[in-house]
Amino acid sequence: FFGNANDAGAPGPFGSDPDHIFTGVDAVSRDKQDLFGYQGSYAEQLSGRFRQVVTGSVATNRFLFHSPFGDSFSHNLRGVLNTRSEITVSNKDVLVVGFEYNREQIKNTYIADASNTPFLLPRTSLAYFAENRWSPGARWFVTTGLRVDDVRTRQLPTDAFGLRPLLPTSSTAKVNPRVSVAYLPYQPAGGAWLGATRLHGSFGTGIRAPNGFELAFTNNPRLKPEKSVSFDSGVEQRFFDGRAVLDATYFYNRFEDQIVVLGGSLANLSSFVSANLGNARAQG
Repeated sequence: FFGNANDAGAPGPFGSDPDHIFTGVDAVSRDKQDLFGYQGSYAEQLSGRFRQVVTGSVATNRFLFHSPFGDSFSHNLRGVLNTRSEITVSNKDVLVVGFEYNREQIKNTYIADASNTPFLLPRTSLAYFAENRWSPGARWFVTTGLRVDDVRTRQLPTDAFGLRPLLPTSSTAKVNPRVSVAYLPYQPAGGAWLGATRLHGSFGTGIRAPNGFELAFTNNPRLKPEKSVSFDSGVEQRFFDGRAVLDATYFYNRFEDQIVVLGGSLANLSSFVSANLGNARAQG
């Protein structure tokens, strides 16, 4: 369980006010946010080689902003149910297979229909996954995995300003593989100031469906999920029995149909829509 509730005033800008919008300290405006999360897990060792684990969680995020110009709110809810079977194939090989159900919903002042009435926007994600953890030697660790994601979003109505067209019910499925390898070229006995050296690398693909904000502010009825290919490689050095760790990693991400929020002209900065960027990359 975790919880975080805060309530703070918004007295206005600091510094210059060339348009004379704020004539003094704003004693009315304030924001209130409540963050709460609940999680439970149950594990059963059914045999020496078979273990079943079930985990469930619920997270809520409720935000309210009160001002002289009117109130605005955002209510978010996310529930996740995960069940997985852990099968010990050998003392060097463990197989994990499972299923995950993910339900998200958002209701926001600015996610509204043609009558400017806020509505509840839900999304369901189903995932089937398998992972194999193999240690071919005392210094080698290899993990391979496959995940099938199926993201389903309900129909979205048009908005009151003609910006968002009717977005039909959609369902997107994608198979995402992943592999990671680690090797320990140096592993001293305990007590040495210079600890183990670990070389590591991974490769995989992923998918991210548009969130509620991105769906609400688009003029593209065919807004696509974002797909990615990622790679990383690095070296980790431990010191003083793991009390200090130094890690240097290079990463490369390539995106297809990356979802971006596009701003308007400088004369109209509040004008923005979400769209797909054909190809993009990030590295560092």
